[in-house]
Formats: sequence, structure tokens, C-alpha cells
Amino acid sequence: MNLAISYVLMLAASRQYIEAALLELLAGLAPATFAPNDGCHGPTAGKEVEAEAGQWVPGRDGWSRAVARNVLRALLVLLTSGLCLAVPHFALLSGLIGGFTDSLQSLVLPPLLYVAEGRRRALRPLAGGYAAVGAVVGAGSMGTLELVACSALGAFGVCFIVFATRSNLAAIEAFLATPAAS
Repeated sequence: MNLAISYVLMLAASRQYIEAALLELLAGLAPATFAPNDGCHGPTAGKEVEAEAGQWVPGRDGWSRAVARNVLRALLVLLTSGLCLAVPHFALLSGLIGGFTDSLQSLVLPPLLYVAEGRRRALRPLAGGYAAVGAVVGAGSMGTLELVACSALGAFGVCFIVFATRSNLAAIEAFLATPAAS
């Protein structure tokens, strides 16, 4: 049950980007078939239709777009299933990739972006130009405690990335060293 739910959540964002790019490509090749209603014609004429990118809206999008989306989703499931079957012990590979990327995007990048935003706000235009770079800490929108906390979290994230990558590489080496793996 966990796999069925987590697979859908894991692929939702990337699937929407892939769908939007594919449907844009198809709309360029066959605009009469795959282009969405522009709001001027059809059942949604003159109405604001709220929808996220890549989401099918009845009345706005034709059935050809819905079929293209469903075919793409089926192909993505078949592609990832084939990849899992083709790579022996896929968990080792996904652990290596996930240990690096998940730690990077949850522990290292947020503090870096927070500090970058704090610096941008501290360097906001003044009457005579821009504030000096040295005035960022303690003056501006970010205090010294925030900078220390962000630095500590980023350093912890880098340490965790090194630990996760090292332990996953050790697990892969142990798997490859067993006689049955050859």
C-alpha cells in the first residue's frame, strides 16, 4: 500500500512538467486537436477557469488532451517499472541517489536560499545607491543568530550528505563483493 501511494506522490510534480511540455509540443504539431481552449470559444468562454499547470479541466481541454495525458502516465509507469526490473537491487541505487538529493534539497539548499534572500533584502536600494556588502550581518533583515543557525544547518546537511553517500556506497560495494552478485 505504501508503494502505491508514495509512487503517485513522488512522480506528481515531475509528471506535470513532462505533461505540460509534451502537450505544448503536441499543440504545436496539431493545434486544432491538442491546443486548449483559449477562453474565447467553447463552454468556458468568458469564464475564469482555475487550474494548476498540467491539470485537465473538462470543457476547457478536449478529450485528445486527456487521452494524451493518460497515455503519458501509463508510459511513465511502464518506464519506471522497466527500470526497476532492469537494475538488480534497485533499492541500492535509489538509496544512493536519494541520500544525496533529498539531503541537499531539505538540509543544504533552504538555508542557502534563506541567506541569499536576506542578503538581497539587506542590499535593497538606498537613496544614494546600494548598501555595502559588509552591512548584511547585524544590519538589514538578517541577524547574526539567523546566519549562525543557517550555517549550522547547512554544515549538518553537508555532513549528512557525506555520511549517506558513504554508507550507500559501502552497501553497494558489499553487494558487489558477494559471489552471487557476479
